[in-house]
Amino acid sequence: MTISAFVVSYNRESTIEACLRSLRFADELIVIDKGSNDKTFEISHDIADKVYRVEWSPTVERTRLEALALREHENIVFLDDDECFSIDAVNFFKDEDRNGFSDGYYIPCRHFILGWHSTTSYYWPERSLRAFKKGCVQFSENVHSGIQYHGSVTSFPHYESGIYFSNLSHVNAGQWIEKTNRYTSQIERATFFFDDGERPFYDQMRDRLYYWMVERTSSRKEYDQIVAALRAIYDLIDFIKCWEIKIDPDGEKSFDDFCRIIIENHKDNLRLYGKASR
Repeated sequence: MTISAFVVSYNRESTIEACLRSLRFADELIVIDKGSNDKTFEISHDIADKVYRVEWSPTVERTRLEALALREHENIVFLDDDECFSIDAVNFFKDEDRNGFSDGYYIPCRHFILGWHSTTSYYWPERSLRAFKKGCVQFSENVHSGIQYHGSVTSFPHYESGIYFSNLSHVNAGQWIEKTNRYTSQIERATFFFDDGERPFYDQMRDRLYYWMVERTSSRKEYDQIVAALRAIYDLIDFIKCWEIKIDPDGEKSFDDFCRIIIENHKDNLRLYGKASR
């Protein structure tokens, strides 16, 4: 075997074992842990060949650069810590390694959001680059746009072939909102800017909601509509945060200034009245 595999992990004890076991076919398995405080680091040690700790950062993109620098082999596969390959995908990569690795592999992704995968939801069908030959991919630090592919011989396994990876990233709506806040807080992220300078913000935000709920989701299934609404929420929060960056507000400073004024106005209260009687 001449395949190196890597995973960037952080607090994923519920999924990291499934992720790493699906990569154990590789000759070398590397985990870069970003300071997990659950059992992720220990589980990784039991399965991977090499486990490293690095400083925590809110997204995976910049840490992939560190992982890539540690690998030994020319053929590379990688997953996020909430992803795992199917059995057919594992066998596929074994055959590719024996017969000649392509420059890149765009593998079908089956999202499991809120515990379900639906072939009628907006996220299917979808592919993501998950394997490549050395020199054919460049990682950058931009969220969700951090992979530049430069290969020429590319493999696209059929969606119904059984060759896929599962993404188990969102257990519930709370986790979706947490990740949305974390991802959209990265100023350097790759995102389209919503404000066209002419149309009211309300109209632009309504367009994003319409895009996900109608244009991307024709299904009448309740689940499909719910996950489309979650995706629209991401865009609406991104819209608001882009607006914040544009006008450069400092809400925290305003709060602090207001509190200081209140404290100054009431500075004599404690001296005059003491603590309230109980």
